[in-house]
Amino acid sequence: MTAVAQPQCASQLACRRQPAPAAAAAARPLPSCRLPVRRAGRRSAVITASSGFHQSLLVATERPTGLAPLAGPLEVREAEADDELQAAAWLRALSFGRYPEERKFAAEVHRTMVAEEEYKLLKMARINRKLDAQKGVDSRERSACLVALYPADELAGGSESNQEPIDSRLLVDTTLGGSASSSSGGSGNGSSGGLGSHSSPVRSGGGASEVGPAPGQLAVVGTLDLHAVRALPGEVLIGSSQNAAYLANVCTAKAAQRRGVGAALLQAARRLAVRWGVEDLYVHTMAVNEIACAFYERQGFVVEKEESSNQAHYRGRCLDGIEGRGRTLLLRDTRLRE
Repeated sequence: MTAVAQPQCASQLACRRQPAPAAAAAARPLPSCRLPVRRAGRRSAVITASSGFHQSLLVATERPTGLAPLAGPLEVREAEADDELQAAAWLRALSFGRYPEERKFAAEVHRTMVAEEEYKLLKMARINRKLDAQKGVDSRERSACLVALYPADELAGGSESNQEPIDSRLLVDTTLGGSASSSSGGSGNGSSGGLGSHSSPVRSGGGASEVGPAPGQLAVVGTLDLHAVRALPGEVLIGSSQNAAYLANVCTAKAAQRRGVGAALLQAARRLAVRWGVEDLYVHTMAVNEIACAFYERQGFVVEKEESSNQAHYRGRCLDGIEGRGRTLLLRDTRLRE
């Protein structure tokens, strides 16, 4: 599942990134709540407006024949190791920054910049969580980055149209169950380098491994953020619950789209939200995002609030250069405690 919000897969649910937290919250920044997708269409957007490019990526399509759910062990857990956070940041940059083919070089440069910034935010959030734990702080405002891990060499079990090599920057050196291998470059202690530090061979043009991952090596095939806050920074639609949590940055790797990763991430987020004592779970998405809306409907989400085109226009929420087209829906989960 993925795309500017996931064109081919429901797991790219596009809970668009939010603007950076307000200065008052700078001391306790939320992990990446910013979503490039919602800026699509502005002059500073990922892609210039051109014949509905972004909206075409949000149109729901038929499920490819022969595309089966992942058969091997899929593990969803909170990301703590550096290489997991790096891979999650890169997957988000890939998923939410979609470019026409003629802008391939600019795409790579911009995605790298976005991923580096996202990685820094995720590491800062991890540091905040550890400091709170050491000080015994029990705050109702919490956040977590979840990742879905799957053996990269087993991803070729999908349909012919989905057999793309996994991007080497999505590979990690941890094992199922959470232990790190002896060759790990990031143990979660902040010693790892930048996003380009993985040693896997990389194609000069696309970032995919030429020789493939090592047998049994894991890849981050999905990620999302869960924020237990009253409201997300930058969003005008706020859930009616006083004890709410919001999903953000939901996406899956192209090689694993429409194979159950999004549903597994959502279930893990629900369990964590219940453990936190959350009463209602919400997600924001664009009204034109057919893929995300269909996915959430199947998962039991209903529309609680809806932004009008005029409201979106005055907030500058445009898509492909059309003001107001990027209007937002607020969806509420009806199966949180099932």
